[in-house]
Amino acid sequence: MGNDGVPPHIRKKILKRDGYKCQNCDYNYLDIHYKDGDVENRDLENLIVLCRQCHYKLHQNKKLREIKPVLGNFFNELFEKPIEILVNTNFEEVVENFKNRIQREITHNFMFSVKSRILIKLTKKMVREIEEEIEKEHTSTTESFRKIILERYNYRCSDCGYGYLEVHHIDNDRLNNNPNNLITLCRQCHREAHSSMYSWAKVEDMDKGISRFYTILS
Repeated sequence: MGNDGVPPHIRKKILKRDGYKCQNCDYNYLDIHYKDGDVENRDLENLIVLCRQCHYKLHQNKKLREIKPVLGNFFNELFEKPIEILVNTNFEEVVENFKNRIQREITHNFMFSVKSRILIKLTKKMVREIEEEIEKEHTSTTESFRKIILERYNYRCSDCGYGYLEVHHIDNDRLNNNPNNLITLCRQCHREAHSSMYSWAKVEDMDKGISRFYTILS
């Protein structure tokens, strides 16, 4: 799988022929990122190519750096005052022996519950904002200008170096590099194309099997 058996010059030719998009799902997995966040700044030094995973991670890390100190101060102020726990039970001796421990457990669980609910809502909000930012960058970049940036980075993510577009041999013969036998697929669609060759496995099962295999070897 991957691009094994496809010479670089043929891969480039097939990607260009197919418009640098997966011919199955029509997705290209490569985004143009504006480093200063200003979509009006078309300076080439302000633009980089990122795969969707690295692009999302970059926006996420930026937001986390901004939110972390504010969130830390918020939680410190929220739980600054001691929380009084009253335990009402008939087992007074048992409670008395473990009173401090019971209070610590209840306090910890309460604080954890409050933090979790706040973080879940914050995460959902952050995901929406990241998706909006990425979409804004995408719609602000014309196809002609996008092509210039992609060519500058050789159609690969500037962070992880992967293109997320692979060339698939339609007849599954890795030696048959006839252009009519080659098609551009994203990684997921490429895996699905190969997994259909094996009646015993789905893509998810293949991933689990690979994971178990490496576990055994390690």
